[in-house]
Amino acid sequence: MCNNPQLLPKEKRIALIIPSAILYDHRLSLNDKLILGIDYCFKKKLNYNSMPNTQIGYLLQLHPNIISKSRRKLLKLGYLRKEKRNYYLNDINLFVKKQDQRDLIIPFLVYNSNLSSGAKLLWAEYNSFNNNGKSYYASREFTSKRLDCSVESISNWTTALQETGFLKHYELKSGYCTKQRLVVTCKFSKDGMECLVLLI
Repeated sequence: MCNNPQLLPKEKRIALIIPSAILYDHRLSLNDKLILGIDYCFKKKLNYNSMPNTQIGYLLQLHPNIISKSRRKLLKLGYLRKEKRNYYLNDINLFVKKQDQRDLIIPFLVYNSNLSSGAKLLWAEYNSFNNNGKSYYASREFTSKRLDCSVESISNWTTALQETGFLKHYELKSGYCTKQRLVVTCKFSKDGMECLVLLI
């Protein structure tokens, strides 16, 4: 993680929001979706994002060249428009019809970690199932379709989340003709870390 206070002032340590309209656009890479999450949050706060590629790279633990390439793509696709040094997010509802209304929320400690972009989005997907306090049943196949990745990637990212401590508990339960995974995610708040339970 980046510990440079000049690059990460407290007011920039916001939670990212990935709207479902962005999540379901299959033209976008996982990195594109995280970058648009930053632009979406700044649109709500300031109406624009003036952060340079290096600063976004530190926030997301991505190389500035990846940020630059992604921003060029997002400008070409019409998600962003640029005026001088400011990036403005266009109306995302024009691009993709929402299938699932759940937006993903990623706290600073997750998106600023060394995890892959897919693992960060997967943590938010697991966490979103329990925002209402109820358990949610989903297969790896469902999750892979929602994140536009392979089932194997879901398994690999889940392992990475376990190894970094972002999953409190992971257990495979077998029943009659079924297998169910019990996932407990860590929820980050101002008061510390809480646990949420997800059954998949």
